[in-house]
Amino acid sequence: MTTPNKDDFSFVDKPTEFRVTLKVQGEIHLSIKADSIEAAREEANLRSDKMMDGEEWVELDDVDQVDVIRVYQSPRMYRVRCEGRNMQVSRLEEGHTPREPDERGF
Repeated sequence: MTTPNKDDFSFVDKPTEFRVTLKVQGEIHLSIKADSIEAAREEANLRSDKMMDGEEWVELDDVDQVDVIRVYQSPRMYRVRCEGRNMQVSRLEEGHTPREPDERGF
């Protein structure tokens, strides 16, 4: 198979929408109940791992620094059908077939 032809697909352009990546450094203050300092450290490490894996949502209590890493134009989103599902993708791949927008414009 080859990559599908872009001209065969309908798409969504958002010329006034931009994607922004920010790097935030700060502090989170938590209370952990434990029987010892060692158990508290262990729980803190487990919670930290969950935060990094996206399993636990947190809010920063203090923000120390915010850096703009990248600003770029939102990509063109092609309307595709893949493995029986309607999707929008920024890159066409083998197995993507063209489709028309649904009643919501998706």
